[in-house]
Formats: sequence, structure tokens, C-alpha cells
Amino acid sequence: MSTHAAPYLVSRPPSPRAHRDPHTILCVDDSADILAMLRLFLGHAGYHVLTSGDANSALEHFMLGEVSLVVLDYDMPTANGVELARLFRRIDPDIPLLMFSGSVLADSETALLDGFVPKGAAGCDLLLKAIRAGLAPRP
Repeated sequence: MSTHAAPYLVSRPPSPRAHRDPHTILCVDDSADILAMLRLFLGHAGYHVLTSGDANSALEHFMLGEVSLVVLDYDMPTANGVELARLFRRIDPDIPLLMFSGSVLADSETALLDGFVPKGAAGCDLLLKAIRAGLAPRP
């Protein structure tokens, strides 16, 4: 079993996302400090940021259909980020999903993600690059 600790992106087939605001990002993390930092950082980058501290509120935001990309933490109390990613994929197979976490994931867990960015000193800059790539028009 190999694990990923470095950022990566996966290319997916084209997705019709015309009905979504290309600048609305849902960030899911159980840390209020991380969510506040992401809201500030991504807000300054021009994105509309929705935040959720748990799986239930994340699902409520997601079901409104306004989200164009989801940023997930792995370690959360009611459902981990991979479990939530699986649920989001069942609802919308084309939604870009990024994991922003200090955890190390197995290949089987990262297979359903569009990218993984480790939390750390350069994490926010790497996350912004991954978000831009995830929201870029697909051929």
C-alpha cells in the first residue's frame, strides 16, 4: 500500500458545470480556526467560501447545488473526509473534490479525489493552485 503526502492532481473527463457559480467553494473541517483561515485566504483570492464544521451541515450546503468545488479535511468526528467525498461523488460524480489534510491517505482513499494538498507551511498556496486547476474549464 502506498500513501500520498505530496500534493497531486488527477484529471477527470469533462463536466457540465454551467449551472454552478465557478467561484463557490465549500470548505469542510472540524477546526473553526482552519475554516476561518480558509474563508479569509480564499475570500481574498476572489472566491465565495461556504464553511461547514461537520458532515451534516456540509451535506446541507452541498444539496443546494451552488457549490463548484469542495475542500475536505480527513479527520472529522462524525464522518471522515473520504466518507464524505464518497457521498458527494454519489450525488454529483463531476464535482471537483480536494483533500486538505495533515493525514496521510492510502491510494484507495485518494482515488475518488481530484487532488490532495497537505496542511503545512506552503499548504494554502498549494491549495489555491489546486483549486484553480480544479475549477479550470475542461476540454
